[in-house]
Amino acid sequence: MRLNYEMLQSFIKPVKSFKSRFLFPVGSNRIPVATADIAWFSSDSGVTLAFTREGRKHVVEYPLEELEQLLDPRLFFRISQGFLVSHDDAKKSVPISPVGCN
Repeated sequence: MRLNYEMLQSFIKPVKSFKSRFLFPVGSNRIPVATADIAWFSSDSGVTLAFTREGRKHVVEYPLEELEQLLDPRLFFRISQGFLVSHDDAKKSVPISPVGCN
């Protein structure tokens, strides 16, 4: 059996690339921040923020739903409706039971 280029391409899955850095506005400038330097993202009332490991916060131009598609799932995961957290910065996960919650 002889393979041709089209056949070979059909077996190769395209590799999805993920966002490796963000440009955040600081004053009249924009500063680059590597995705690996971000500990978590939060969203509230339509405003999404990125929190760095250095303790800085930056306004993000994407909603969390879009960030989920842009970020590598091996690095970040959704812990609730309002938070995406770096796997490296998640210390402990405690299941929440609806029983007894008021």
